[in-house]
Amino acid sequence: MLNSDFRILEWASTHGAKQPYFFYIKDYKPFALAGIYDYWPGCEETAEIVSAAIITTDANALLKPYHSRMPVIIESHNYNHWLDRENNNTEELMAMLYPREYTELTCHAVSQYVNAPKNNDPNCIKSA
Repeated sequence: MLNSDFRILEWASTHGAKQPYFFYIKDYKPFALAGIYDYWPGCEETAEIVSAAIITTDANALLKPYHSRMPVIIESHNYNHWLDRENNNTEELMAMLYPREYTELTCHAVSQYVNAPKNNDPNCIKSA
C-alpha cells in the first residue's frame, strides 16, 4: 500500500492533552506500508467482504516516545517481493516486518486543526 500522503499521524499525551505529530520521510518522498487484504465473494445469504489492514510492529526509537507500535514500512527495493501474489516465501516476507531505524524518517508537532475530518488541506501538516 503506497502512502500517497507521505505521512503518518500520531497523537501523544502531554500534560493531559493530546498533541498530534506528523511523521514523514524527509523531502516528502513517498513510501509504502505493509498491508494485507482479502476478498470473499459472498453467497446467497451473505454479501461480499473486502477487508484490508496495515501491519504494525514495535515502535522504533523515533516513534517510541509517541506510541508503542508503528506501521511496517516496506523499503523500495522490496516492493516487488511484497506485492508479488505468487511469492509464498513466508520467511522472506516475515523478514520485512520489523521496526527499522529509518534515518530519513522525521516528525514535528502539528496543530489541533488536523483533528477535524472536514480539514483536508496542507494546513494539517504545518508545524504547531
